[in-house]
Amino acid sequence: GCDYIGTMDLRRWRPLALLTLELSETYTTDDALCALLLDAPNLRSLDVCGCADVTDEVVECVAAQCRHIDTLKLAHCLFTNRSLTALALHDTSLKELVVGRARSAVESGLRVNHRSLELLEEGGSAK
Repeated sequence: GCDYIGTMDLRRWRPLALLTLELSETYTTDDALCALLLDAPNLRSLDVCGCADVTDEVVECVAAQCRHIDTLKLAHCLFTNRSLTALALHDTSLKELVVGRARSAVESGLRVNHRSLELLEEGGSAK
């Protein structure tokens, strides 16, 4: 497996056909992940559970760049209501959002409505 994703790793790789990206429990930076997302407009599923340094910046990149995203797993990440607002404001295909044990307060943001969104806590149980 891969323990670290950095911008140098991504310079020669153009993942336009990338549909699923599972980076859970890896070390990656917001900059590296956002650089990847710019070239992955068809991404449908992103799992960054346990990526302790993933913040609002990545979620905002997903909302703005990945219109076909339907599954976003953010458990154990560092994000705020800003992320949830970005997801609600952009026209994505998001249906599943996993936020269990997020390392910041998002309770008021959970009220943000998004069509067809199923909010899941860690372990996959619907909230």
